[in-house]
Amino acid sequence: MARPSRKTRVSSVIWLSASAVAFALFYVMLATGHMGGLIHLIVLKTTSSEGGKAVHVYGGSSDLFTFIRADSVVVVNDRGLRVAVFGADVKGSAFDYLVKSDVQCISVDSLVIRTPLPSNGPPDSSLAPIFLGTLAGMVTRTDTVKVAYGRVVDPEELILVDSMEFNGRIIDIENVELDVRTASAFIPGFGTATASGSLFIDSTGASFESFLVSCYPGSVTIDCRLNSDSTFTIGFNGSLSTGSVPELPSASVNVNGYGAGSIMKPVVVVSLSEGALQFDDTVLGFAADSVVSTREMCEVHGFSVSSGDMSASLSGELNYSDLSWRGVAQGFLHEIDISEYAPESPATSLSGSVIASGTGSGSYFNNGTILCQLNNGSVDEYDISAFTVNCDVNRRELSGTMETVFEGGSISSEFTASLGLDFKPVAWTAELDASIADCGFLAAVVCPAVSGACGLDVNVSGEGSMSAFSVSGDAAINHFSAEGIDLENASFSGLFASGVSGIQLTGNLQVDSACFSDSVSFSTAELFADVNVSGTPEDFIASGTAGFSSFSWNSITAGESQFSGEISSMRGGVEGGGRLDMDSIILSGTSYSLSALFSAEPGYVHLDSLCIGTPGDLSLDLSGQFQYGEDSLAFTMDGIALTRAGKLRLISEGDLEFVTDSTGMTLDTLWLDLPSGEIVADGWLHGDTLSANASLADVDIASFTSMLGLSVPISGILGAEFSSYGTLGDLKTVLAADIQHPTYDEWDQSDSLTLDLHSLEDSLVIDGVWTWTAGVRSGFRAATDHIWDTDHRLDIGLSDVAWLEAELTGVGDELFYLLPMPFKTSGASVSARVEYQRDSHDFSVGLASQFQKLYITDPGIQFPGLSAYITYPDQQAGDRYNGRVTLTSGEGQSASMQTTVLLDVEENFSFSDDAVPLVLEGYSLETDFNQWQTLVAGVGWLEISGSLFSSSDDLQEKPAISGKLNINQATISMGGGGTLEGSAGETSGGQGDFPIDLNIRVTGDRGIWFRNNYANVELSADVDITTVRGQVLIGGEVKAVRGGVYLLGREFRITQGNVRILQTNPLGVELDIQAEARIRSSVSGAEYTITVTVAGNPEEPDITLAGEGPSGVIDDRDIVTLLTAGMTYGELQQFDSSALGSVAGSVLGQWLARSIRDDVGLDALQFSPGFSSDSSSLVVNAGKYVLPDLFVSYTSDVFSSDAGTLRAQYFFNRDFFLEGSAKSTLTGNQDPSLELHYTYRY
Repeated sequence: MARPSRKTRVSSVIWLSASAVAFALFYVMLATGHMGGLIHLIVLKTTSSEGGKAVHVYGGSSDLFTFIRADSVVVVNDRGLRVAVFGADVKGSAFDYLVKSDVQCISVDSLVIRTPLPSNGPPDSSLAPIFLGTLAGMVTRTDTVKVAYGRVVDPEELILVDSMEFNGRIIDIENVELDVRTASAFIPGFGTATASGSLFIDSTGASFESFLVSCYPGSVTIDCRLNSDSTFTIGFNGSLSTGSVPELPSASVNVNGYGAGSIMKPVVVVSLSEGALQFDDTVLGFAADSVVSTREMCEVHGFSVSSGDMSASLSGELNYSDLSWRGVAQGFLHEIDISEYAPESPATSLSGSVIASGTGSGSYFNNGTILCQLNNGSVDEYDISAFTVNCDVNRRELSGTMETVFEGGSISSEFTASLGLDFKPVAWTAELDASIADCGFLAAVVCPAVSGACGLDVNVSGEGSMSAFSVSGDAAINHFSAEGIDLENASFSGLFASGVSGIQLTGNLQVDSACFSDSVSFSTAELFADVNVSGTPEDFIASGTAGFSSFSWNSITAGESQFSGEISSMRGGVEGGGRLDMDSIILSGTSYSLSALFSAEPGYVHLDSLCIGTPGDLSLDLSGQFQYGEDSLAFTMDGIALTRAGKLRLISEGDLEFVTDSTGMTLDTLWLDLPSGEIVADGWLHGDTLSANASLADVDIASFTSMLGLSVPISGILGAEFSSYGTLGDLKTVLAADIQHPTYDEWDQSDSLTLDLHSLEDSLVIDGVWTWTAGVRSGFRAATDHIWDTDHRLDIGLSDVAWLEAELTGVGDELFYLLPMPFKTSGASVSARVEYQRDSHDFSVGLASQFQKLYITDPGIQFPGLSAYITYPDQQAGDRYNGRVTLTSGEGQSASMQTTVLLDVEENFSFSDDAVPLVLEGYSLETDFNQWQTLVAGVGWLEISGSLFSSSDDLQEKPAISGKLNINQATISMGGGGTLEGSAGETSGGQGDFPIDLNIRVTGDRGIWFRNNYANVELSADVDITTVRGQVLIGGEVKAVRGGVYLLGREFRITQGNVRILQTNPLGVELDIQAEARIRSSVSGAEYTITVTVAGNPEEPDITLAGEGPSGVIDDRDIVTLLTAGMTYGELQQFDSSALGSVAGSVLGQWLARSIRDDVGLDALQFSPGFSSDSSSLVVNAGKYVLPDLFVSYTSDVFSSDAGTLRAQYFFNRDFFLEGSAKSTLTGNQDPSLELHYTYRY
């Protein structure tokens, strides 16, 4: 082998060296980015070569072994597509990429895609180009593909997808297999969505397997296959919720579905399960068997919603081509309480179903039905047996029925309506029947205003159109009560119609009673009407008849009343005429009648005649005319006449003219000519200026008040002159009036009564109101100022009185009959004078009065020969007191009772709101009794001696009365039973705090007689009356000195009698009484002694009877028969039945007489049947006080022909009386006698 030449070796070294340097320079320039064009060629080579596309690479660099980097890669085409990749970084060698199509990692900092403009060409018929293009675009495998940020915008730069992130790997590029670890993006209006799963693409199609998509509604797992021939299959399942959106109600649902078909004709079926939706505290469950959707239509099957007490289901379909639809909805209620969902609704328990179905197209409804059936439910406390509504509707007609059966009633209805355009009703008919005992159900369901109604019955039918309707029928209600109204037994029957010709009302209304307020009520009203109205509210004509058959309002009762005529509103005024008749109007038991004819034209109302019938056969007739304008009114009345029985004229003639306008009012004339006088008046009021004059001459008050329908017990002849003129607040007024021979009720003691007053500016002087008797006057005169307030209204108060003088002179008993005082008097003569001066603060009162007798009606005490004197101020009352009241009482010339009361009175005549003009600051009372005699109602006659004292300087403390009273003599007769009211455990004051402290000693040695039908006992007493802690206590002893008690017609003489009154609260009483009676047998003549002992508590006393006879002690049977029959039990057994009947009749007669005596108004009544006689006998004794001191009695045998005995007793005093009698003699003549009786006391 030849040795190479030196030249050849040198050339090789140089070439190798140059190659190494060139490669090093190329590598450095490629790694530093100075050969970015080469990377651009690589990218362009590996991308599609589609025409119209441009690729730009900026800032490319690579080391060929570990990385390839580009600052940005931008791909655009001629349709506006723009894909920009920023910060692209590929880890891996160029060798692996070029030879193995494999790199380690591809990362992109930012990816921005702008969508192309819409294409005008036809769409592709196959998806194959898309899949082939996708396969061509997959040029390398990689373990990791990352996109840190990406977004998609439309040609207008509106963001379609934002914040895209991607992390996955490309497993195969022959048949693309892509593993998506995580992918997320923000879709405006939807939120952020994430996904993971596997993607497969080949030339025949693409598929997703277990692809999990998550977003804010939830997550769904998708398995999908999209074929290149545009067919697909898809299956998905997952769950959706609103938990991530707090603003939405809480909801969740499981979704399961599948789809198939082609993209142009897809079919998707979705089912929902375990759905839940929560509103506040309400949870709804929902589900759907299937929702089927295609491009032509959508079907819903078995969509259901349910809660604890209700459920609903929906099925239907919708065609997209013509928007035609049909559907069926069903609702089921399970004891639902509506108030849980609507708090303002009543509490309910409803069960049943509602079914609705219909068809249509878009918003165009064709037909439908509604059927609602509820059973065995309740509203509030009312049970519902059944509720049914059945309704059919189409574009021409709506018809249906409704029926409700509930506790206390039922309602049923039928209705039909003809429908026009847009379902507007053009004609209708309806019927309603209801019978409801308690309308509380209607109040709870429909109208709360009828909550107070009951007993409602309705039968109504009607028909109508858009321009007219007619309703007729009957309605009745037993009771209706609401705020401001109460009705009892109201019913209406009639017709109400409205049409183009007007309104017609015909009917009859009956009401037993009605109350619209505390002051407005009536009863028994029956109204009727037959009225036709046509026109408009501004121009109308009304004609017909209206009225009532009966009407009652408070104390007003009206009989049949009727108005008939025609009224119209035309030409800006009212025209027409008519007649009003009222047969009877009863006011407070007084009957009136009325009849009127009138006519009207704009501006005038003519009263052709008015006749008013009044009580007492009075008749008022008049005629006149009213004239009215916008701001004026005038009326004239003439021919005024008031007659009685058509003959007696109470008003012979009269005229009245009155005008009012914007300037004021004018009474031009008022003149009434009376048979017993004349009344004339005139005046005017313009602004605040007044002028008025009136004159009454010789007017008979009784006739005048009778003419006015007033019932007052006043009579007399009245004459008066009145005038007033000036401005309000500065009137000059003069009034002078007198009444001759005045009477009031039974009082006629005055000759005349006069009144004179006048006012000037702000003062009023009453110059005298006097009653005159025989030239002596009684009355008062006074003056006031500041009589007008700031609004020029009359305002007179006590502080406005400048001075006052009042006097009474010799006024008799009539004063106490006229005034509401608890006194009755006999022989009264009262004189008094009161003077008051405001400026000098002087006030004085003087009174002197004498009474033959004065009787205080409560508690019923008589004061004989009473004199009363009041002096204020009293200069002789001492330093502590300034007033004196003196009372003396007694029969004859000397006073046996004298009371002096000294008063400490403080004056305050400021008349402020809280000020009292006279305040009693203290008093001193001293009363002396010296054999003072009086009568006490219900007790008897008393003669008292002693003294009582009381004084106080602080009236805030309880007054105290102390003293000692001695009952010298007394006759106490307390009715048939002879018992005090109350019982041993009670006091007269009850349990309340007694207003006076008492410390009074009451004694009586002898002369106190207790007498009635059961007893005649002389007593002595030693009793203390005191108060302890506000309770009245009585303690002491009452002893029986002598006397007797009566039992079964027998007198028991008291041998020992003592009543101890215990000073306790409640009052305690202990009895220790013993009495005996000596009875001689009517058969044997033997004398027996019977003793009765009463001991212990009066409410439950221990009563013991014992008896002795000639043979010693007798038993109880002998005691009873001796008391009732006057013989022993053994002697009684010897009589036959008729004699025993006489005995029983005698006892029964005594008991019967006592029972009926008070009921028949007699003071004495006794029946005495004959005993042990061959003939019948019944002696009746009856008596009565015909005058206070005259007692008349009559005694006769009912079975005897004798005339009987008439007896009269006149009591001069309690110890001295005269008795006269007339009785039959043996010859049959009357034997008069006169006896003088007196009492000797020992």
